[in-house]
Amino acid sequence: MREKLQSLRGHLLLDAGGMYGSCFHHTVILMCQHSPEGAFGLVLNQPSDKRIGDVLPIDMPPSVKNRRTRSGGPVDESSVHILHSDSFMFQGNVMNNLSLVQEPGELSDLANSVNPDHKIEVFLGYSGWGSGQLESELARKAWLVCKATTELVFSNPEEAAWREILRGMDWQHRLLADGQEVLVIDDLSTGTQQHLDLALRSHHCALEILDIRSPETTALIAQWKPTTVFHLAAQID
Repeated sequence: MREKLQSLRGHLLLDAGGMYGSCFHHTVILMCQHSPEGAFGLVLNQPSDKRIGDVLPIDMPPSVKNRRTRSGGPVDESSVHILHSDSFMFQGNVMNNLSLVQEPGELSDLANSVNPDHKIEVFLGYSGWGSGQLESELARKAWLVCKATTELVFSNPEEAAWREILRGMDWQHRLLADGQEVLVIDDLSTGTQQHLDLALRSHHCALEILDIRSPETTALIAQWKPTTVFHLAAQID
Protein backbone atom coordinates (compact mmCIF):
# COMPACT_ATOMS: atom_id res chain seq x y z
CA MET A 1 0.00 0.00 0.00
CA ARG A 2 1.32 3.44 -0.97
CA GLU A 3 2.42 5.59 1.95
CA LYS A 4 0.21 8.62 2.54
CA LEU A 5 1.85 11.84 1.36
CA GLN A 6 2.78 14.30 4.09
CA SER A 7 2.00 17.72 2.66
CA LEU A 8 4.69 20.38 2.99
CA ARG A 9 2.27 23.25 2.49
CA GLY A 10 3.26 26.02 4.87
CA HIS A 11 6.87 24.81 5.09
CA LEU A 12 10.12 26.14 3.66
CA LEU A 13 12.46 24.25 1.36
CA LEU A 14 16.10 25.29 1.59
CA ASP A 15 18.82 24.28 -0.82
CA ALA A 16 20.71 21.55 1.07
CA GLY A 17 23.99 22.69 -0.48
CA GLY A 18 24.10 20.54 -3.60
CA MET A 19 22.53 22.95 -6.12
CA TYR A 20 25.60 24.93 -7.04
CA GLY A 21 25.22 26.27 -10.59
CA SER A 22 21.43 25.86 -10.74
CA CYS A 23 18.73 28.52 -10.43
CA PHE A 24 17.87 27.03 -7.02
CA HIS A 25 21.34 27.60 -5.53
CA HIS A 26 20.90 28.94 -1.98
CA THR A 27 17.17 29.40 -2.45
CA VAL A 28 14.46 29.48 0.20
CA ILE A 29 11.10 28.32 -1.18
CA LEU A 30 7.72 28.67 0.49
CA MET A 31 5.55 25.66 -0.29
CA CYS A 32 2.05 26.94 -1.12
CA GLN A 33 0.52 23.72 -2.47
CA HIS A 34 1.57 20.09 -2.17
CA SER A 35 -0.49 17.03 -3.09
CA PRO A 36 -0.01 13.67 -4.83
CA GLU A 37 -0.55 15.52 -8.13
CA GLY A 38 2.44 17.81 -7.60
CA ALA A 39 3.68 20.87 -5.74
CA PHE A 40 3.78 24.66 -6.11
CA GLY A 41 6.15 27.02 -4.33
CA LEU A 42 7.55 30.55 -4.43
CA VAL A 43 11.21 31.47 -4.03
CA LEU A 44 11.44 34.04 -1.25
CA ASN A 45 15.01 35.27 -1.65
CA GLN A 46 15.49 36.19 -5.30
CA PRO A 47 14.46 39.83 -5.85
CA SER A 48 13.33 40.92 -9.31
CA ASP A 49 14.16 44.17 -11.11
CA LYS A 50 10.47 44.97 -11.62
CA ARG A 51 8.42 47.08 -9.21
CA ILE A 52 5.03 46.07 -7.85
CA GLY A 53 3.43 49.04 -9.60
CA ASP A 54 4.79 47.77 -12.92
CA VAL A 55 2.92 44.47 -12.72
CA LEU A 56 -0.27 45.15 -10.75
CA PRO A 57 -2.90 47.30 -12.53
CA ILE A 58 -4.54 48.59 -9.36
CA ASP A 59 -4.28 51.72 -7.23
CA MET A 60 -1.87 51.29 -4.34
CA PRO A 61 0.10 53.59 -2.04
CA PRO A 62 3.41 54.75 -3.59
CA SER A 63 5.32 52.93 -0.84
CA VAL A 64 3.86 49.65 -2.11
CA LYS A 65 4.09 50.47 -5.83
CA ASN A 66 7.80 51.24 -5.59
CA ARG A 67 8.77 48.02 -3.84
CA ARG A 68 10.54 45.36 -5.86
CA THR A 69 8.81 42.15 -6.79
CA ARG A 70 10.45 38.79 -6.22
CA SER A 71 11.29 36.03 -8.71
CA GLY A 72 9.12 33.13 -7.58
CA GLY A 73 10.84 30.54 -9.76
CA PRO A 74 11.71 29.54 -13.32
CA VAL A 75 8.21 28.45 -14.41
CA ASP A 76 5.99 30.93 -16.33
CA GLU A 77 8.01 33.97 -15.29
CA SER A 78 5.33 36.37 -16.59
CA SER A 79 2.72 35.02 -14.17
CA VAL A 80 1.89 37.05 -11.06
CA HIS A 81 1.38 35.53 -7.61
CA ILE A 82 0.62 37.47 -4.44
CA LEU A 83 1.15 36.51 -0.83
CA HIS A 84 -0.75 38.59 1.68
CA SER A 85 -1.30 38.57 5.40
CA ASP A 86 -3.09 40.57 8.06
CA SER A 87 -4.01 40.16 11.70
CA PHE A 88 -7.65 39.33 10.86
CA MET A 89 -6.76 36.40 8.59
CA PHE A 90 -6.86 33.54 11.06
CA GLN A 91 -6.93 30.79 8.43
CA GLY A 92 -5.10 31.36 5.17
CA ASN A 93 -4.83 28.99 2.22
CA VAL A 94 -1.07 28.59 2.74
CA MET A 95 -0.84 28.75 6.55
CA ASN A 96 -2.37 30.71 9.41
CA ASN A 97 -2.43 34.44 8.57
CA LEU A 98 -1.06 33.88 5.06
CA SER A 99 -2.86 33.39 1.75
CA LEU A 100 -1.92 33.10 -1.91
CA VAL A 101 -3.88 35.22 -4.41
CA GLN A 102 -3.81 34.38 -8.11
CA GLU A 103 -7.24 35.53 -9.31
CA PRO A 104 -7.38 39.10 -10.72
CA GLY A 105 -10.79 39.69 -9.12
CA GLU A 106 -9.23 39.49 -5.66
CA LEU A 107 -6.68 42.23 -6.30
CA SER A 108 -9.06 45.14 -5.76
CA ASP A 109 -9.93 43.86 -2.28
CA LEU A 110 -6.24 43.93 -1.39
CA ALA A 111 -5.79 47.43 -2.75
CA ASN A 112 -8.73 48.75 -0.72
CA SER A 113 -7.61 47.21 2.55
CA VAL A 114 -7.28 49.76 5.35
CA ASN A 115 -5.82 47.32 7.86
CA PRO A 116 -2.45 48.73 8.98
CA ASP A 117 -1.21 45.18 9.61
CA HIS A 118 -1.81 44.19 6.01
CA LYS A 119 1.33 42.83 4.29
CA ILE A 120 1.80 41.98 0.63
CA GLU A 121 4.55 40.44 -1.49
CA VAL A 122 4.36 40.03 -5.27
CA PHE A 123 6.14 37.26 -7.18
CA LEU A 124 6.79 36.72 -10.88
CA GLY A 125 6.95 33.08 -11.91
CA TYR A 126 6.85 30.06 -9.64
CA SER A 127 8.56 26.79 -8.79
CA GLY A 128 6.65 23.67 -9.74
CA TRP A 129 7.00 19.91 -9.41
CA GLY A 130 5.08 17.12 -11.12
CA SER A 131 3.66 14.09 -9.37
CA GLY A 132 6.37 12.41 -7.28
CA GLN A 133 9.11 14.80 -8.44
CA LEU A 134 9.52 16.67 -5.16
CA GLU A 135 9.40 13.44 -3.16
CA SER A 136 12.25 12.10 -5.30
CA GLU A 137 14.33 15.22 -4.66
CA LEU A 138 13.66 14.98 -0.93
CA ALA A 139 14.76 11.34 -0.94
CA ARG A 140 18.04 12.45 -2.54
CA LYS A 141 18.44 15.01 0.28
CA ALA A 142 18.40 17.90 -2.18
CA TRP A 143 16.29 20.01 0.21
CA LEU A 144 16.18 20.86 3.87
CA VAL A 145 12.71 21.38 5.32
CA CYS A 146 11.65 23.71 8.11
CA LYS A 147 8.41 25.28 9.29
CA ALA A 148 7.57 28.64 7.73
CA THR A 149 6.45 31.72 9.64
CA THR A 150 4.97 34.96 8.33
CA GLU A 151 8.00 36.76 9.76
CA LEU A 152 10.31 34.71 7.53
CA VAL A 153 8.07 35.18 4.49
CA PHE A 154 7.99 38.97 4.76
CA SER A 155 11.56 39.53 5.96
CA ASN A 156 14.84 39.48 4.03
CA PRO A 157 14.18 39.05 0.26
CA GLU A 158 17.88 38.74 -0.58
CA GLU A 159 19.98 35.59 -1.09
CA ALA A 160 21.44 36.08 2.41
CA ALA A 161 18.13 34.81 3.84
CA TRP A 162 19.31 31.25 3.12
CA ARG A 163 22.29 31.65 5.46
CA GLU A 164 20.27 33.51 8.09
CA ILE A 165 17.67 30.75 8.35
CA LEU A 166 20.33 28.01 8.51
CA ARG A 167 22.17 29.87 11.29
CA GLY A 168 18.97 29.82 13.31
CA MET A 169 18.90 26.01 13.20
CA ASP A 170 21.34 23.58 14.86
CA TRP A 171 25.16 23.64 14.75
CA GLN A 172 25.32 21.33 11.76
CA HIS A 173 23.26 23.71 9.65
CA ARG A 174 25.28 26.68 10.90
CA LEU A 175 28.32 24.88 9.51
CA LEU A 176 26.60 24.61 6.14
CA ALA A 177 25.66 28.31 6.23
CA ASP A 178 29.13 29.53 7.16
CA GLY A 179 31.07 27.30 4.75
CA GLN A 180 34.20 26.96 6.90
CA GLU A 181 37.45 26.78 4.95
CA VAL A 182 39.11 24.26 7.25
CA LEU A 183 37.33 21.47 9.05
CA VAL A 184 39.20 19.50 11.70
CA ILE A 185 37.81 16.03 12.35
CA ASP A 186 39.13 13.87 15.16
CA ASP A 187 37.38 10.68 14.17
CA LEU A 188 34.92 9.32 11.66
CA SER A 189 32.17 8.17 13.97
CA THR A 190 28.56 8.13 12.81
CA GLY A 191 27.99 11.67 14.07
CA THR A 192 31.09 12.91 12.29
CA GLN A 193 29.94 11.33 9.06
CA GLN A 194 26.86 13.55 9.22
CA HIS A 195 29.07 16.52 10.09
CA LEU A 196 31.26 15.84 7.05
CA ASP A 197 28.20 15.37 4.82
CA LEU A 198 26.90 18.85 5.68
CA ALA A 199 30.35 20.40 5.35
CA LEU A 200 30.93 18.91 1.91
CA ARG A 201 27.64 20.39 0.73
CA SER A 202 28.92 23.94 1.25
CA HIS A 203 31.38 23.70 -1.67
CA HIS A 204 33.79 26.26 -0.30
CA CYS A 205 37.21 24.55 -0.10
CA ALA A 206 39.75 22.12 -1.74
CA LEU A 207 40.31 18.62 -0.42
CA GLU A 208 43.22 17.35 1.64
CA ILE A 209 42.88 14.02 3.42
CA LEU A 210 45.51 12.43 5.60
CA ASP A 211 43.99 8.97 5.66
CA ILE A 212 40.53 7.64 4.83
CA ARG A 213 39.61 3.98 5.00
CA SER A 214 35.90 4.49 5.51
CA PRO A 215 33.78 3.61 2.45
CA GLU A 216 31.02 5.87 3.76
CA THR A 217 33.35 8.88 3.80
CA THR A 218 34.71 8.02 0.37
CA ALA A 219 31.15 7.89 -0.94
CA LEU A 220 30.33 11.31 0.54
CA ILE A 221 33.38 12.87 -1.09
CA ALA A 222 32.54 11.30 -4.43
CA GLN A 223 28.96 12.60 -4.17
CA TRP A 224 29.67 16.24 -3.27
CA LYS A 225 33.05 16.80 -5.04
CA PRO A 226 34.10 19.52 -2.59
CA THR A 227 36.37 22.41 -3.41
CA THR A 228 37.23 22.89 0.31
CA VAL A 229 40.27 21.73 2.28
CA PHE A 230 39.43 19.18 4.96
CA HIS A 231 42.01 17.96 7.48
CA LEU A 232 41.21 14.64 9.05
CA ALA A 233 43.17 14.84 12.27
CA ALA A 234 43.27 11.14 13.08
CA GLN A 235 43.93 8.07 10.98
CA ILE A 236 41.42 5.27 10.86
CA ASP A 237 42.53 1.99 12.37
